Amino acid sequence: MQRSDLPHFDALWDYSQPAKTEQTFRHVLQQTLQTAPAAYRAELWTQIARAQGLQRQFDAAHATLDQVERQLATACAADVPAGAEAAAAGHAADVVRADGGAADAVHARDFQVVRVRYLLERGRVFNSSRQPERARPLFLGAWELARRIGRDDYAVDAAHMLGIIEPPAEAQAWNERAYALAESSPQPGARRWRASLANNLGWACHARGEYGRALELFERALRLR
Repeated sequence: MQRSDLPHFDALWDYSQPAKTEQTFRHVLQQTLQTAPAAYRAELWTQIARAQGLQRQFDAAHATLDQVERQLATACAADVPAGAEAAAAGHAADVVRADGGAADAVHARDFQVVRVRYLLERGRVFNSSRQPERARPLFLGAWELARRIGRDDYAVDAAHMLGIIEPPAEAQAWNERAYALAESSPQPGARRWRASLANNLGWACHARGEYGRALELFERALRLR
């Protein structure tokens, strides 16, 4: 079955009700048990882990991500950046290269997306459980790989998370990087970040006493909503 024929599970997110969302995602898993490609199901598991993390079920979230990691370890995929991921306390598994035709290329790319989302969600679980030092290399790995495969939406997400965990000066740089990419990207998934990022940058300017710049950013955020 083609990806386009499967449920678009990201549209099913209700961040205010993570327990309900987890159950919705598990229902999708059951519905697609015999029809969905392995990469689709692995990607969906990353979002189940995110829902578990939002419920503060950190051990369960890590166990879910361990399952995804095992799938990544045996899946065919293209090169992945080794540096930042290798530093991530053993949580980023190596992925072998795919050889073959167009189907292999699609398979490889799909699993690269899974890897990006795995890194993002593993990082979020660590950050939510007050381990930002373990989250940092994961977010960096997600940023690097997302940029490499042209997924601006996940690159912006990774930069946004780095803007949360880094000290003020570095956080500002990451937020500006995230906004610049969201503004320049043609991808709707990246551009939807513009309002929230402009708002975040506005508050950062306000905290530094740059009130004129802050007002400009707040007004921009309002226009973008």
